[in-house]
Amino acid sequence: MGFDTTAGYKRIPARPFFISTNLDFAFIESELTNQIAIQGWHFGTDHFDDGRSIVEGRGVLIVGYPLELGTEQNRNLPVVRFGMVAQQTPTTQFLVDGIASHGNSGSPVVSLGPREFRLIGMTIGNKPDQITLFNEMGGISAFLPYNSGLAVVLKSSVILEAIPASYKQ
Repeated sequence: MGFDTTAGYKRIPARPFFISTNLDFAFIESELTNQIAIQGWHFGTDHFDDGRSIVEGRGVLIVGYPLELGTEQNRNLPVVRFGMVAQQTPTTQFLVDGIASHGNSGSPVVSLGPREFRLIGMTIGNKPDQITLFNEMGGISAFLPYNSGLAVVLKSSVILEAIPASYKQ
């Protein structure tokens, strides 16, 4: 785990204490966090959105470390990307029109709506697309994958529901 502390950015060993393989996320903890002064603010369950902020067209921020950017030279410099809710679904996931790349998995997705800075989800992937290349004879010669620009996001309500289960393990 990486933390901004009063002594600068520190990497601290951590271990998962709850793993949800079917939803592809884990809760992690470090025994050392009580020995350092962490800068920032408390982020409790009251910051989780109840689903009302997941509205098509609403702006969001995706904060993370895509393509391994932001942690070079032992510094904590996350990349912040803007997007918008592209599709609300009745499932545990929704789509954001905003590029999520390798390394964005687990990135928080924060709503910019009237209930500002509410955690509405966590990036779990992207919707890949492909370009088809044809040869001179008109036959398919290759399929090139590319990022469609749609991020797949797990709803924060699903994560919130998993918290009590994590204490039972």
